[in-house]
Amino acid sequence: MQAITVWTEKDDGPGDFNWLGQAVVGALWFINNVRIKIVGVIISGLMVLMLVVGLASSLYSGWKVGEIQGYWRAFDTGAATKQTLLNDLRERLG
Repeated sequence: MQAITVWTEKDDGPGDFNWLGQAVVGALWFINNVRIKIVGVIISGLMVLMLVVGLASSLYSGWKVGEIQGYWRAFDTGAATKQTLLNDLRERLG
């Protein structure tokens, strides 16, 4: 199995590129030895990581929504109780 190189057919190596081409080839030197299996494993790992992060954020959001719902219920019930007590006080005062 032969490794794929980033050089063009007529080039002998990175010396034939201009400064931008040499910078790109220098930055991507590791691609010469990358196998498709490794790329597949990396992509699969990233997908699993995204799944875990998505599930965790969904659970956390649901938990926080429930917490806010509890606070709202307490506020709403408290306001209704206050209104009932004020109405009772007004009736007794006349």
